[in-house]
Amino acid sequence: MRKIETYGRIKDNGEIAISHADQWTASVKQNFTPGVRFRLTAERLYKKRSTKSYNEETDKEGLGQNGYYFGVVIYEFQEGYFDAYGELCTKEKAHAILKQECNFKEIINQNTGEIRREPKSTADLTTVQFEEYLQRCRDFIQEWFNRKVLLPNEQVEMELNITES
Repeated sequence: MRKIETYGRIKDNGEIAISHADQWTASVKQNFTPGVRFRLTAERLYKKRSTKSYNEETDKEGLGQNGYYFGVVIYEFQEGYFDAYGELCTKEKAHAILKQECNFKEIINQNTGEIRREPKSTADLTTVQFEEYLQRCRDFIQEWFNRKVLLPNEQVEMELNITES
C-alpha cells in the first residue's frame, strides 16, 4: 500500500486545506495514475503526553501530547495568526501567546486592584492539567481565528479524484 502524508486542516465548511498543496499534488500525480480513486484520511497522530509510542508497521515513533500540541495546536495557531494579521508567527511566539492567554496566574496589585496575567510554564502540568490547557487553547483558537482544532484521532474521510490537468 502506498502512502503520502502531509499536514493540513479541515475548514468549518468541510473543505480540506492542505499545507504546501502544490508539492502534495505533484507527489500524488507522481505516485498515482490519473483517474485512480483513493481515500484521503485526516487524523490527529498524537494522543499522550510524556510518552512515546512506536508503530511497528510504519517503524515510527509518536511524540505524545507534546507532539500533538506543537504539531497540531501550535500549527493551527500559526496559520490563524497569519490569516488574521498577514505575519508569520514562530512556534516560540505562538507558545508564549497561548501560555499568556490559556495558562496564567492572576496577580492582583493590592494598592490599585489592577489584575495582571503572568504566564505559567506548561512543563509542570500533569497529563490531565495539560489536556485542560489544550482545550483552552483549542477554544481560544476557535474564538480568535475561527479555526477548529480537531482532537487527537478525530478523522475526516473523503474521496479524492485525481485527473490529469
